[in-house]
Order: sequence, then C-alpha cells, then structure tokens
Amino acid sequence: SLKPIMTRLEIPEDIFDTAYGYISVMLSLAVFSFAYNVLSGTLRAIGNSRVPLYILAVTVVLNIGLDLLFVYKLELGLPGAAYATVISQAVSALVCLLYILFNIPELRIGTAHLRPDIRILVDLFSSGIGFALMYTVVNLGTLVLQGAINGMGKTVIAAHTTARKVSELCMMMVGTLANAMATYAGQNYGAGKIDRIREGLKKSLIFDFCIVLVLILMVYTVGTRLIALISGSSNPEVLDTAAFYLKLDIPFYFVLCILLVTRSVLQGVGSKFVPVIASLVELILKVYTAKKLSLILGYLGVAICEPATWLICAVFVLLVFRWRMNKINKELSSGSHY
Repeated sequence: SLKPIMTRLEIPEDIFDTAYGYISVMLSLAVFSFAYNVLSGTLRAIGNSRVPLYILAVTVVLNIGLDLLFVYKLELGLPGAAYATVISQAVSALVCLLYILFNIPELRIGTAHLRPDIRILVDLFSSGIGFALMYTVVNLGTLVLQGAINGMGKTVIAAHTTARKVSELCMMMVGTLANAMATYAGQNYGAGKIDRIREGLKKSLIFDFCIVLVLILMVYTVGTRLIALISGSSNPEVLDTAAFYLKLDIPFYFVLCILLVTRSVLQGVGSKFVPVIASLVELILKVYTAKKLSLILGYLGVAICEPATWLICAVFVLLVFRWRMNKINKELSSGSHY
C-alpha cells in the first residue's frame, strides 16, 4: 500500500489525501510512460534522435497546457495535474508509434518477431537492469530529500514542488543529450572507435554547458515570473523560496552535466554496474546530508544537498571513465576487444 510509505515520508495530514490521489493516478496509468520510453528509446537507438526530441518538446507544452486547463479552469486539483501528465505521455507514445508504423517499416512487428530469442532477452535484461537500478536508487534519494522537506510546512513544500518542476524541465534539456550519449557510446564502442567516444563526450559537455549558461541567465532574470506562471501562486514567500532554490541549484548544472553524460557513456561502453555504484553513492550522500544539513541549516541544507552529491559523484565517474578508456585502449591494442 502507498499510505504507509507516504506516512513514513511525513506528508502533512491536510495534503495527504490529495497527494495520495495524485500518486494513485500516476502509478495506475504508468503503462503510458513505459510505452513512450520504449518507443522513443527505440528511435534513438537507430540513430533518429530528432523525432523523439520534437515529440518531447510538444509533450512538455501539452503537459503545461493541460495543467492549466485541469487545475485552474476545471479545478480538478492535484489529480488533475496527474491526468495532464498521463494524457501527455499517452499522446507522445501514440505519436511515436504512428511515426514508426508509417516511416520505419523495419520496426514493424510481425508474427515472426513474437517468438522469444533468449540471447536477446538476456542481453536486454543485463543492460536494462543497470539503468533500472540506477534510476531507482536516484529516485530513492529524491524521496529521502522530500521527506526532509515535508516537515518544514506547506509553504516550503509548495515552493520546493514548484522549484522542482522548473528544475526538472531544465534537467530534461541537459538529460536528453546524456541519454543520447549512451547510444552513441555503445555504437562506437562496438565499432572500436574510442576516439569518437572521447570527442562525443567533449562536444556533448560543451553543448550542455551552453544550455546551462542560458538557464542561469533565465533563472536570474525572469525566474520569479516563471515560478509564478507554473505555480499560479502570488504568495511572496513561496516565490522567494522557490527562486532561492533555483538560483543555488541551477549553477551546479555544470557539475550535473559532467555526471549525467559521463555516467551514460560508461553505461554505453559496457560498464553496466559502475553507474549503479555511482547512484548508490549519491543515495547514501543524499540520505546523510538531507538529514544532517536540514537540521542545522533548514531549507538551505536541503538546497545544497543535491549539488554537494553531484560534485562528489562527478569526481567518481570521471576517475572511472579514465580507467575504463585506458582499459579499452589496451584491449584494442592486444586485439581482445571482440
């Protein structure tokens, strides 16, 4: 049951039922999120990264529009926001499917494809379990962080929730390139083109850093207006707290980019459990810093928790990346790569 978990997270009683309604909708209709991720991931795997990006951009706009319609116009509350997200995911999955059916005949499924191939299933599972564990561990850390926030009152919860929405939109911009790098690194690793992996990593980081500069400029100029638009709140305390979080958080996206892109490259070159280890380190650090720093520094402790963990984990994955690249070069020199 969800309720014991939510109780453990110290969600205030006056918003408990609303939060339960939101989570119930999201989990019961998670199949649409699964479908979208599978279909868009398939398109990226065959080298078509533009279409998933376009669909993602349209989905974000649709999600915001439906949020405004369901929450403010129809007054459906938080469950309305959940339905807006689910509908957006369903539409994006449908568009991906239609694009594949009409434009990529090689990916159309026939009866011959329904027979399971154990070798492929094992390969998919071994690759997928690493990603699954990595994202599970990272999200567990986010839950721990949310638990520390829930004891700070409704105003801080509202401010942090709004700030996280803006932050997640920003993360989506830099995270998409990191996801693409996993596929890119895997393709070049299979071809033995290690120099292209290094070059791809450098160019990805340069591109991501340019995005981060734009995001920093945006947050420090129109950040408060953006927060007010997304939250619909005019409460100065909510707006100021959310803006404070973003102004502290977004500049550390330079470090986050290094962490995300390098971790994805490691995943692509076969280091399936190194990203999981990095995520476990991130979880442990989040648990420790969220509990300790929030008691000492209050919301400031919560705000600096993630940047601190990103910095430590980025150093870890960079060291592992250097070791892994040296190992691959030795394999290529000795002819044992294949």
